[in-house]
Amino acid sequence: RKFFYQNLLKVPSAKSKHASFGTAVHAALYDLFSSKKPSLELLLDSFSQHLAYENLTENEANDALVHGKEVLSNYYQHYQKSFHSENLLEYDFASKGLVVEGTEITGKLDKIELHEDGKVNVVDYKTGNPSSRSKDLKPGGHYHRQIVFYQLLCDLAKQNQQFKYSMKSGEIDFIQPNSKQTYIKEKIIVENTDIKELKEQIQEVMTQIKSHDFTKTEDLKTCENCFFASVCKR
Repeated sequence: RKFFYQNLLKVPSAKSKHASFGTAVHAALYDLFSSKKPSLELLLDSFSQHLAYENLTENEANDALVHGKEVLSNYYQHYQKSFHSENLLEYDFASKGLVVEGTEITGKLDKIELHEDGKVNVVDYKTGNPSSRSKDLKPGGHYHRQIVFYQLLCDLAKQNQQFKYSMKSGEIDFIQPNSKQTYIKEKIIVENTDIKELKEQIQEVMTQIKSHDFTKTEDLKTCENCFFASVCKR
């Protein structure tokens, strides 16, 4: 139903402050890992610059700036000695022509860590609190499904000789620690059964879209930020 309003009717909506914060954090991490001389100063300066482009109120911008600098400083200091040196950043599959049962699929990956054996670890950054996301990391959860989708993209692209690497794992990297001040990097190994289930879901969703069936509303609870929730419930 959310797809119907946002992608087909294209009802305009403002970008949330959380989305703006995430955009600035992702852009700053891109600048950090693409630099030949990565540093904390570069990371924080980049975050400040990218945040300034976001459409936020003065109070929202100030709060996001203070919070973001604290989060990124702690993240950098915690991981700086283990940063992977060989990466592909913001890797886009849009031009690969990947198809699942007649449906073209695409995606952009935050970071692909390259290893000497030709295999890769795909990393997706998350700016939310990991304490409230444990269900999303389990099979069937949103984050787990996201990694499975990335595995599907990489496998199809490799089969079509559009991607020369083999994805061995995916990783959800939370930028801020949990309530116990522990940093979480959840590594996920995708099984063949996960790929099979995802392909079936893609076929099911596309069948519903093509038949204009937008009546499925059972997952409204996971869509609390959707501006159309009240409409869906009717």
